[in-house]
Amino acid sequence: MKKLFMLLALSAFAVGCASGPNRGPASSDPACSLEKHPSQPHYRVLVGEKPYNSYWYKHQDAMSLMNKFVQKGKCSGQ
Repeated sequence: MKKLFMLLALSAFAVGCASGPNRGPASSDPACSLEKHPSQPHYRVLVGEKPYNSYWYKHQDAMSLMNKFVQKGKCSGQ
């Protein structure tokens, strides 16, 4: 009886471990994103949900700055 129980427990453990979701490695870089100004058509870059600085940029300039951060490895893209 003990052998049967151990066999069932071992097979349940093996099946449970084998059927887990396929997950990739987690990114350690904070995410980059853009925040739109509430009343003007300007944006600022957020690194890890915190503003990089207090300046607001045109959309194209903000995207360029964010892409530079991604290339340098300071953050991961959207």
